[in-house]
Amino acid sequence: QFGAVDCRALSNGTFVWDRCIVKNPICADFFAPRCDCAVIEMDRHPFATLPPVIDSMTALRRVEITNGPLRQLSDGFGSQSKDLAMINMDFNELTALPDSFSNMLALHTVYMVFNEIETIPMGFWKLPELYWIDLSTNRIRESFEKAELNLPNLHFLHIQNNTITKLPLHGWSNSPSLVIFEASGNRLNSLPREFSTLGNLQYLYVARNNLSVSGMPAELAHLKQLKMLDIRNNSLVALPTWCENIQTVYASGNKYCDHEHVQNICKPQCSDYCTDFDLQHPGCGNGCNSFS
Repeated sequence: QFGAVDCRALSNGTFVWDRCIVKNPICADFFAPRCDCAVIEMDRHPFATLPPVIDSMTALRRVEITNGPLRQLSDGFGSQSKDLAMINMDFNELTALPDSFSNMLALHTVYMVFNEIETIPMGFWKLPELYWIDLSTNRIRESFEKAELNLPNLHFLHIQNNTITKLPLHGWSNSPSLVIFEASGNRLNSLPREFSTLGNLQYLYVARNNLSVSGMPAELAHLKQLKMLDIRNNSLVALPTWCENIQTVYASGNKYCDHEHVQNICKPQCSDYCTDFDLQHPGCGNGCNSFS
């Protein structure tokens, strides 16, 4: 088998080669097979750092390395893989994304939930092909707060359960394709006025923050496509008038809900981390798999 012998001779090469789902040992030279791979899937792996052979792969399109002790990616991770489009590193112990993420121009989907990520290179927030980002349940703060967003193809952005105190004031107009924004479980006091430029936004999750009426500017009435708003467990004594035009609003856990005439909006949900709306849609969400 081309490439197998060379790959297994490397440190941890057997482990990597056996989890290479789409092997691609012949790229440029038929007579010089190499340890290369297009798709890697390693679940419940033993690595705190990845075997160096992964950094040398040029054919990578999809990398899934989940449920393990991975703490650090090398500075060269993905730098040889110009077509790398999908990365899933959920449930590891990563503390940072290396600068190489700024140069992954083909990157489309990034899942990094349940890590310990604090640092993200600024160039990551300007990748032209990014479509789906999930950085939920990490330790992100300034790496997002100071970001200059320019993500023209981004549709889904999940940053819930971090320690973010404010959202970037600018750059939202450079990310007009956003459909779902989920930032529940942070420390937000306000939403930026430029949010009003998100003409395709349909679902906005900002529960479990510190939002008040003054932190939800009137300009957000321009979000004409918004059909679901989750503002539970904030500091709202009233709702902004623009909320009246939204099809579904969840507001339990606010002082506003002390009044009997708002029973429908204030109906408790199955969990602080899930809504009835979420349960109506297929798929598996970490927040809905909860007894809370």
